[in-house]
Amino acid sequence: PPGMQPRDRTIGSKMRAKGYLQTMALMLAIVLTIQTLGDFFSDGSGGVGRLPRIPPEQPQLGKLNLKVELMPLLSKKLPQFKLKLGDYNFKPPSIDDIDLPDFLPPLAPSGSMIEWSAGGNVQNSSNLMLPGRQIWVVTTATLPWKTGTAVNPTLRAGYLLRLTPAKKVTLMVPWVEAVDQKKVFGRVKYRNSNEQEADIRKWLRVEAGMSDVANKLHIKFYNGRYHPEYGSIFPVENMLAIIPPEEADVAVLEEPEHLNWFHPETSEYWRARFNHVVGIVHTNYLVYTSTFAGGYYKKYLLYLLNRWLVPAHCHKVIKLSGVLQRYSNHKETVENVHGVREEFLKIGDRSQKRGFKKGFYFIGKALKQKGLPELYDLIRPPIQPSITTRLSVNGISQGVESSIQNNINSLSILPALANAPRAESIVFQLQPKGSFKASKFPENGCKPNQQNQASNAHKPEVKSWSKGRKKEFKEAIVDLEMDIYGSGPDEKILKEMSEERGLNLTFFPGIDHPELKDYKTMINPSVSEVLCTTSAEALAMGKFVILPKHESNKFFEQFPNALMYSTPDEFREKIKYAKEHDPKPLTPQVRNMLTWEAATKRFIQAAQTTDRMAQIGWQDDVGASFHTWLGKGKKGNAIRRIAGAAPLLDPR
Repeated sequence: PPGMQPRDRTIGSKMRAKGYLQTMALMLAIVLTIQTLGDFFSDGSGGVGRLPRIPPEQPQLGKLNLKVELMPLLSKKLPQFKLKLGDYNFKPPSIDDIDLPDFLPPLAPSGSMIEWSAGGNVQNSSNLMLPGRQIWVVTTATLPWKTGTAVNPTLRAGYLLRLTPAKKVTLMVPWVEAVDQKKVFGRVKYRNSNEQEADIRKWLRVEAGMSDVANKLHIKFYNGRYHPEYGSIFPVENMLAIIPPEEADVAVLEEPEHLNWFHPETSEYWRARFNHVVGIVHTNYLVYTSTFAGGYYKKYLLYLLNRWLVPAHCHKVIKLSGVLQRYSNHKETVENVHGVREEFLKIGDRSQKRGFKKGFYFIGKALKQKGLPELYDLIRPPIQPSITTRLSVNGISQGVESSIQNNINSLSILPALANAPRAESIVFQLQPKGSFKASKFPENGCKPNQQNQASNAHKPEVKSWSKGRKKEFKEAIVDLEMDIYGSGPDEKILKEMSEERGLNLTFFPGIDHPELKDYKTMINPSVSEVLCTTSAEALAMGKFVILPKHESNKFFEQFPNALMYSTPDEFREKIKYAKEHDPKPLTPQVRNMLTWEAATKRFIQAAQTTDRMAQIGWQDDVGASFHTWLGKGKKGNAIRRIAGAAPLLDPR
């Protein structure tokens, strides 16, 4: 207003911003409460807002009592709580430091309160085999970026066009300008989207072997920007506005959480525009978030955010494996809807005749999270006891530390003393990774009485393991020669860790997987993946694949050439078995399970919803409407900026 001083305007702006935040926090709390109550008190059979039907013999519901103590959060522990609903006790987790995805499932009552059922009639809106459907496959990355969220959605769109009677299939991908192309592709590759579209069609014809659909597939670009901190592309334009309303029939959202975190302002949400929306969750973002600054708390907030946004925008949610968090009690299902390209299967068809000339290998990005440190521990276990030996040679003092590599088989350090200078004391400590650490102390730092004591020093003493302990450690070492393929930020560190252990590993830069067809066995120790594509590719090529028993590898347990282990002893047994045997030939049934044809059929089945399921999700409409309102106007940009989208909003 006229006459208002700058300071007054600043204070007024701050008060309005504070009011916005308080209002949004209150509304978000209300929305999450509605969603939670909808999950707990819908009966799974089409009833809305009713308490679950409990047989007479079951305990009865009564007064709700809740006690929460938040003080443990200050020490990075979970809040303590006691929750009781009549005769039902909600059990807290037994340990303090636990991930939130593992923290929430114990909230289920001790009695069987709710059993979600997929009963009911399949809705026509979710039947992708009806003629005349118009399908949009929307993703967060695009070729030639060879990431899973670029390759798999492109293949999914092609196979949906090939295998369904759809009238039209459109692949919707991000377009990034020259400044972001340098970060994503390594150089400015395209002047316009038409050039990139031509490359995508060429890839479908040549590498994917899908010349029949390469020219029929429709490709639509939306404007995106690369976020350097997250290493991902996010939409910076309202995608719903560029989709013609008459074509908005079925949407397949690849990474629905990713597409909606920073979604630009829109007048409606995905489920309101489309007849059927299927979300496919590719990535365990909770793991990645935990590595950021403040990640311990951010991953809990992200869990709740995903739990809100994913079911709010999707009629059905497909998780590639059970390692992912829960998104919705009644909308989600676990199914591997990815296949491998025909190129890998053709290599597998010829593998028995061609044979294998090489042994073991690993392929993957050079990141510690990919499991190589755990593999090092399996090959050569770390030494558990710490053995300290003081060796006095005419002197004691304080001084410089150096490291002497130890021959772990003999556990002898006497050769290290051959050239030890006089008037020195050396303290050797056997480190957990199998090396000795030596501390040298020059004479001039000694106290007089220490020098007198040192002059009478006797010959060095060497303490070593007992014969039984030494034999036990030798038996734990795996005799394994292996090649490691991969490039990435931790490449140097992983090489140094291997050298410290004295492992027989040879490192090579990243390479296309089909070029490794001569190897017989792939070892993949990673448990950070949702579903590892390279494991499926190796099985398709007719190889052994040695994998840890883990939720992310559950799909592979059905394959004869997948050698699963749970303990170091089992790992050694699988290595020995792979050395002494050849992989079994791919039977037609096993081969078919790995194909994109089979994956597409699994997807069509998993995408279906029933009329009962549709009636349960009323609370998601509230969540979606709130998210749409939240993203509008100046407050929407302010919220996106606070949430971390500044690199997407700021001018270049």
